[in-house]
Amino acid sequence: MSTKSHFVVCQHLENVSLGALEKYQFAIQGNQQMGKLPRSEDLRRKLGAEIRKYQREEFKDLIGRELGPKKEVVPEAAAEMPRRPVLAPYTQKPLRLRARFKEKLLSAQVRRDGRLRFAGTLYDSPSLAGATACQRRTCNGWKFWEDERASGDWVLLDELRR
Repeated sequence: MSTKSHFVVCQHLENVSLGALEKYQFAIQGNQQMGKLPRSEDLRRKLGAEIRKYQREEFKDLIGRELGPKKEVVPEAAAEMPRRPVLAPYTQKPLRLRARFKEKLLSAQVRRDGRLRFAGTLYDSPSLAGATACQRRTCNGWKFWEDERASGDWVLLDELRR
């Protein structure tokens, strides 16, 4: 066997062994590709849902009642009482409020009962009104709105609580 043919055979054996090694590593890693084929889907979610459904039915058959979160018991008196506006203890007279947001000056009024009117809607807390003004889910209304204590003297609404 010539040196050249020996070299070609060794090279071929090396390529075959490297290919086998790559396939072995792929088998160890598992299926990394999901959803690459048309109409393919990951069935783990469906399997988990089916297992949970089966376990709930089995629990119901064994115990005789549904498995689920406990319902919160609210006293009837608390459920019927209307929620008191947050600003009610701090206001004896109507207040004018303002806020700066994105280079705009927003205005609101606090009524005698403590509810805040912004953009034609009444809010029980300054944070709800501030979240609406910012178009966000949450906002710290106490630090968002300013109250006019004296003419031209604007302070944060948070100062009312101190």
